[in-house]
Amino acid sequence: MVHYYAHKRNNSSQWLKIDKRLGILLTSLKAFQYKCSRCRRRRGYLALVLSSLAQHTTSVA
Repeated sequence: MVHYYAHKRNNSSQWLKIDKRLGILLTSLKAFQYKCSRCRRRRGYLALVLSSLAQHTTSVA
C-alpha cells in the first residue's frame, strides 16, 4: 500500500477518500496528544503541590 500511496494518481477518488480519512485521523490525534500533554502538566503540578504540602506538614508536626 505504501508504494501505491507514494505513486498515486491525482485523479483517483479512492486516494482522495484515503487522504480525507488520514487527515481526520491526524487532526484527532493531534487534539488527543494536546489533551494528554495538558493532563500530564496538571498531574505534574498537582504532584508538586502535594509533595510540598506533605513536606510542610511533616516539618510542622
